Amino acid sequence: PFMLASVSKTVTAVTVMQAELDNHLTLDDPINMHLPFTIDNPRTDGEVITLRHLVSHTSGIRDNWSQMPYADGDSPYALGAYLEGYLVEGGDWYNATENFYTYMPGTTNNYGNIATALAGFVVESATGTPFDDYSQQMVLDELNMSHSGWHLEDFDPATIAMPYEYTNGQHDAVGHFGYPDYPDGQLRSSASDMARFLAAISNQGQLDQTAILSAQSTADMLTPQFPDADNSQFVFWYESTLADRAVIGHGGSDQGVATE
Repeated sequence: PFMLASVSKTVTAVTVMQAELDNHLTLDDPINMHLPFTIDNPRTDGEVITLRHLVSHTSGIRDNWSQMPYADGDSPYALGAYLEGYLVEGGDWYNATENFYTYMPGTTNNYGNIATALAGFVVESATGTPFDDYSQQMVLDELNMSHSGWHLEDFDPATIAMPYEYTNGQHDAVGHFGYPDYPDGQLRSSASDMARFLAAISNQGQLDQTAILSAQSTADMLTPQFPDADNSQFVFWYESTLADRAVIGHGGSDQGVATE
């Protein structure tokens, strides 16, 4: 099992769609309808941020890397507590200028890790189940992805791949790390587990006799959400061109990590 970085967002996407299938929420729900705190972009007036805005990177929430702490090992900060501290005035990681954009939701695409993590927390709030547990139950366990988990504590550390960086002609171990906004990039998985996941998505949400999504929900996930903002952006997944061929997927990078 190795760190997927932002390829993790594909599993977060399926988890969001699963929560919608289970009638816990809809993509068009205002996020404040589910959250235990209120988010108000201080740089716009009268905006209503929906879950669909989060999953399409059009919410107006901005990544401020100076306020996105890494940890040695798993992060000590809970997902919800961190996001409240980042997005609500007075929080430890709040910055009115650097944590938000000036545009209205749905009008502009800006890739966002914090917005992705917030989508995960909306699922957590709506289902009453921690996001990692809900994702584990509804996606990873259903597909028998037994070498996958959101946190280091899910693994025997001796069994997971060490991230490395190549500097000055040699490979240096980065060490195992984590961050509180984990739904955006912290899933560790094996190649065989990801093959099962991709096989299910390629087969309208079904693998063997197990359906993690309906055919319609899978199609909805792989459809442009705000075409005027970005016609290639789906529910976290996106379309790109590889060898003159249109493909759907996701890439990722992190300390000592590169994935596609």
